[in-house]
Amino acid sequence: METYGSLDISYQYFFKEIEGRDPSRPRLTLSVKNSGELNKYWNYKLSPYFSYDGLSEVEEQETLFDVEEAYIEFEKNIFSFKLGWLQQNWGVTEGFDPAAVLQSYRLWNPLDMQALASPSLQATWSWSSSLFEVFMVSQRRKTELPQPKSRWLPEEYIDSELVVDDNIIVLPSDPQYSYASYEQMNKAREWNLGVRYFQTIDSFDFSLFFFEGASPVPLTQIGLTVDSVGVIDGKDAFFLGQDIQLTPIDYRLRTLGGSTVLSIGRSILRHAWHYQDAVGDNAAVPDWQRANVLAWEFSPLASGKLISLFEYSNVERAGELNSTVSSIGRIFDEAYLLGLRYELSEKWSLYGSYLYDSVYGDQVHNITVTGRIRDSLTLKLLWINIEEKDKSTALAGYTKNDQTVINLEYFF
Repeated sequence: METYGSLDISYQYFFKEIEGRDPSRPRLTLSVKNSGELNKYWNYKLSPYFSYDGLSEVEEQETLFDVEEAYIEFEKNIFSFKLGWLQQNWGVTEGFDPAAVLQSYRLWNPLDMQALASPSLQATWSWSSSLFEVFMVSQRRKTELPQPKSRWLPEEYIDSELVVDDNIIVLPSDPQYSYASYEQMNKAREWNLGVRYFQTIDSFDFSLFFFEGASPVPLTQIGLTVDSVGVIDGKDAFFLGQDIQLTPIDYRLRTLGGSTVLSIGRSILRHAWHYQDAVGDNAAVPDWQRANVLAWEFSPLASGKLISLFEYSNVERAGELNSTVSSIGRIFDEAYLLGLRYELSEKWSLYGSYLYDSVYGDQVHNITVTGRIRDSLTLKLLWINIEEKDKSTALAGYTKNDQTVINLEYFF
């Protein structure tokens, strides 16, 4: 039996405060991992964690207890299976991941998504250079969207006037959000199923997968009320109220996807793709979506201390993503990601990235410095800057979330 864990203390500082929304504050996270052998063929793993965020304006974030994973595992010859609360990742890319359909997420901070384990079965047959895998989720967890008073629900919404059928719709500038109960289409979260085949030949890897299950981000219906009616420029004008009710609706997707990875000298070339088809009829859900990601990772120095990354993503779909919550994914419709990682010393490293959305003009800058103070203590300094072209773009007012984070993590 082996038990280890970490105590994480961080301070998140926002350069701009928003009245009534989450302030700059500290946060504490305790995670423990316990694993061991039950007998010759059986193993187990248990990974609970606890988070305390007592100064948050969001009640759901103040105290959190969850399980990263908890399962038993059987291994014999070429066959193995896991049963319990599992996470699964078949992706090979860093920015947009076309394979990120297998699980739900905690999206309290959409720029730092946390995967959520669900009751699942994973069966694997592996040979010397190939693998076949079945992944089944009996009851998938709900994706947890940003909550009322969160900085990640647009603080200004879309402060503009829309002309609809010769009428003017005046949208609110200071919305007050609430959530209705989750709804499900076609039992979206029940009995999700995926299969994958993986093959490696020398320096070349290939994979193909199919998955049917709930969309990682639900459709979000936006309920608005009319406060008053007036006239603007001779046209009827409807002034909407500040109270906005969001109704998350889970729906099913069928996803066919795959990836190729090729290592050539100091370079690694990656290609990932998917084609998605929505199950059922809902005018607000895109009927289909196809995505491609191309990535080139290169190490210009023989020492390997410097690694550069270039990644391009392209997403096409029938119709548009619905606005406010789930549409942050639009930032990858046609985006370029540049990354650079450099080992300053044996204990310190520097990472920087730049994401540019060529459709809407949004940009995200990130600089991270990580160092090991002692064998059991690490320090991480993070800076994130968000720039949007206008308030109707994918990042929808998130420029007020520019931030820096100081993180101390103690391992035991």
